[in-house]
Amino acid sequence: MHSESAVQSYPWPTLGVGQAWLRANMVMSLDGVVVDRNGRSRQLSTAPDRVLFNALRRDCDVVLVGAGTVRAERYQPAPWPVAVVTESVELPQDLPLLDPSGGPVVIFTSEAGARVAAPWIRKRCTVVACGAGQVELGTARTWLCAQGLARVHCEGGTRLLSGLLAADLVDELLVTVSPQLLGGDTDIHLADLPNALDPIRTGKLEHLQTVDETVFLRVCLRQ
Repeated sequence: MHSESAVQSYPWPTLGVGQAWLRANMVMSLDGVVVDRNGRSRQLSTAPDRVLFNALRRDCDVVLVGAGTVRAERYQPAPWPVAVVTESVELPQDLPLLDPSGGPVVIFTSEAGARVAAPWIRKRCTVVACGAGQVELGTARTWLCAQGLARVHCEGGTRLLSGLLAADLVDELLVTVSPQLLGGDTDIHLADLPNALDPIRTGKLEHLQTVDETVFLRVCLRQ
């Protein structure tokens, strides 16, 4: 899979003024696990998945990700905007993503989190309060759209994806199925929705491809 062909298989819709589109991209094992025993997804990612992962990043306006994933995966400096969702605003000062050589970093937190954000974080990042006690993800998405960052590419993790799904904010779900069985007692799966969705959401399969035993699914949740 070449990066050019990967992007062609995952086109963004044409968006009007004030419109946004949020796609989430996750990798999971055959038994539905999204992180290994070290809390990372790197072991699950295959060579074709890494090609797609990098191509999708370059084709969006902003990468949206949870702070836990940023810490566990040690996100590197990026030339594109990255928006991090965190209620605690607890990010290590040596996190590569926050190196000044990288692009803009937005921190979405609550009003309580914004009040305790360290000065060095405020100096490096744009801190945006979305909600009083917890992050209101709909407000965060609206803020991104207002900044011209309408094509939002979410890379998880599970807690963030679950919140977005529960709030009906995911327009498109991309799932890479890695040909691995992890086993173990981990309960970190693709999504954790304690309450049943009512009504049940039914997606439309837009793309299905297999590359070297890796399966790629693209499902649109917004009709």
